[in-house]
Amino acid sequence: MDPLAVDGLISAAGTTLVNAMATDAWHQVKDSAVALWHCVHPTQEAAVAEELSDVRAELLAAREAGDERLETVLADDWQRKLRRLLNRYPSLVPELQRILDEEWRPLLNEPRPSASHTTVIQRAEASDHSTIVQAAGNVKWSSRDAAS
Repeated sequence: MDPLAVDGLISAAGTTLVNAMATDAWHQVKDSAVALWHCVHPTQEAAVAEELSDVRAELLAAREAGDERLETVLADDWQRKLRRLLNRYPSLVPELQRILDEEWRPLLNEPRPSASHTTVIQRAEASDHSTIVQAAGNVKWSSRDAAS
């Protein structure tokens, strides 16, 4: 799988995992996430399950308090964890794709993206008089554009 596709998988899986924490599907999603880690770290199964439960408690408290920012932070954290796992064990990429497509998305009634659909997540931060230009497709930029 090409690196961009893996990045998209990681982004979708981390976000879906955190979204599932506040639903009735939580236990099933948690079990399959723990099973993913069990494939390569069987002794860490209890620790991963406990961490997922702790994060769920944080998420539920944040939602009750109206803290939408924390949900993004938690999703980012799980994306980093998944990235480290897949970088170390690339053989897990197809299993994570299967879990996302066949287990998590159906439980949350999320549609499976078509081959022509790409999820793009962009973040940027500017300071002083900086300019940020973001695009999710082809962009033509010339020196004439920069001068305006």
